[in-house]
Amino acid sequence: QAEDGSRDSVNGLVGSELCIRHRGDGVATGNLGVVFWSLGRYEESREHFERYLAIALEIGDRRGEGMATGNLGNVFSALGRYEEAREHHERSLTIDREVGNRRGEATATGSLGSVFCSLGRYEEAREHYERSLAIAREVGDRRSEGYALSGLGAVAHEQDEGGETLDLAGEALSLRQEIGHADGVTDSLIQQGEIHWRAGRSDEARKSLDEAVDLLRQQERKPELAQALAILANLPDGDTAEAEAALHEAGEAGNAPQTRYYLWKATGKQEHLQEAKRLLDHLVEHAPEEYRESMLKNVRLNREIMEAWQEHGGRIETEDTE
Repeated sequence: QAEDGSRDSVNGLVGSELCIRHRGDGVATGNLGVVFWSLGRYEESREHFERYLAIALEIGDRRGEGMATGNLGNVFSALGRYEEAREHHERSLTIDREVGNRRGEATATGSLGSVFCSLGRYEEAREHYERSLAIAREVGDRRSEGYALSGLGAVAHEQDEGGETLDLAGEALSLRQEIGHADGVTDSLIQQGEIHWRAGRSDEARKSLDEAVDLLRQQERKPELAQALAILANLPDGDTAEAEAALHEAGEAGNAPQTRYYLWKATGKQEHLQEAKRLLDHLVEHAPEEYRESMLKNVRLNREIMEAWQEHGGRIETEDTE
């Protein structure tokens, strides 16, 4: 019996070591997924998160399962597949609540806020961001706090709450600078730059965007660089050639509706508006059916693309058929 007990103990230790090793493999795989996601290489990112999820399920790592599921939701959101994004974030939130992962709960709730913001459901987005902010502050998750503040700023901007928009964006930027969240800092600078540009404050917009561009080049974040340069191209003496070169360099990951639309405004080239409309159609097609109307009516960028298409689209189609 003593031998059997020793054997059981050894087997238990070996099993524990294997479990730890597998969990380490899963975390490493998930970290690679984050790297690919930050570089805009979404299919490679998805493959790594799916592998991380499979490992977590195999060894019963519920916390890892929630994290991998949420990260897959981020990939689907980046790809504009909002229905799948929402499903994954809801599943991640359920798991985080079951295992008592409050930090994960803050992240998943904020991610759902981002999805609702993209769908033009701003009250639902605000509710989720505010809940995420409260949890993040409760548990001291300052990175999630920054995301929630930035998200609330985006909602305020969409609802034309000018003063609150800049206050929230500025608060998010200061927090991210304080904790050294480099990607968050550049995202906040782009957000500030766009807010100033739309309000006609060219000097303030240029200051924020120039700083963002310098950081984005260091971080090698090509899709975001293309977006920032596209906004800069709309300012007095804007460099449209540099912005178009950045779009080409960013590849498929940089081919976003906002970047194309801003380039159309800066250059007047119809190919950019045509591509912005095609990309918007794709986003609407992959959105939950019950949210498609709000997506087109409530999201400012989408409205602007549709209005520009109604005014100029017929001319584009005529040019294509000549």
